Parts: sequence; structure tokens; C-alpha cells
Amino acid sequence: MSLEILEEEIKLELEQLKLEQRARATDLMCQAWEEALIEGIDADILAEVALNVSITDMLQTTPEKKVIEALAELPKRIESGDFTPRLVLH
Repeated sequence: MSLEILEEEIKLELEQLKLEQRARATDLMCQAWEEALIEGIDADILAEVALNVSITDMLQTTPEKKVIEALAELPKRIESGDFTPRLVLH
């Protein structure tokens, strides 16, 4: 097996791992969100706190400029529907 093929396989495995971690993180966040709603915390307050905690955490591990660039993309993502809930039929 060539080095290039091995590197590509590793890259694909890492991408798959990130997808799995994102899915698990989403599940955990949704559970925590639901628990907070059940306890009577307002959804707007939850959203504000979640953004504050997320940005604060990002700044611990990511250069400030990168965080600012990521946040600058949010209006476009909102307008394009990236955060619009999808209707799921079971």
C-alpha cells in the first residue's frame, strides 16, 4: 500500500470520527437543552448562555482571529438555512 493511499485512508477515518463525535455531541447538547427547558429555563436564555459558553471555550483553543472569522460566517449560514430545523418524517 502506498503512502498516499494510507494517508488518504487515515484522513477519511479522521473525518468519520469527527462526524461521529459531532453526532454524539449534538445528542448530548439536545438532552441538556431539554432538561433545562423542563426545569423552566427560558429557551432564549439557554441560547444566549450556549453561545457565550461556546465562544469562551473556542477562545481557549482557537486563535481569536479564527473565532472572529467563524462568527462572521454566521449571518450567511443563517440566511442559507443551515440552522433551520428540518422536517423529519418517521
